[in-house]
Amino acid sequence: MAAFAAGGLAGGLLPRLLGPALGLAGFSAGVVGRTRVEPWLPVAAAALLVAALGVAIVVESLAGRRLRLGEVLRVGTRD
Repeated sequence: MAAFAAGGLAGGLLPRLLGPALGLAGFSAGVVGRTRVEPWLPVAAAALLVAALGVAIVVESLAGRRLRLGEVLRVGTRD
C-alpha cells in the first residue's frame, strides 16, 4: 500500500516538476502543456488495489488449506 501511495504521488508530481524544466513549449508553438488528473483515475486505482488485495487473500487462504498449515502450526494438541 505504501508503494501504491508513493507511486501515485510520484506520478502526479513529476510532470508538474519536470514540465517547466524541459521547456517543451518551444516544440508546441508556444502552447504550454497542462497536467491534470481525471476524476475517475484515483477511484479506479483504489478499486484495483482493493480487488488485488481480495484476490491475494483468497489465494493465500486456499494455499493454506491445501497445505494444511492450521494442523501443522497447532502446538500442544494430541490426536
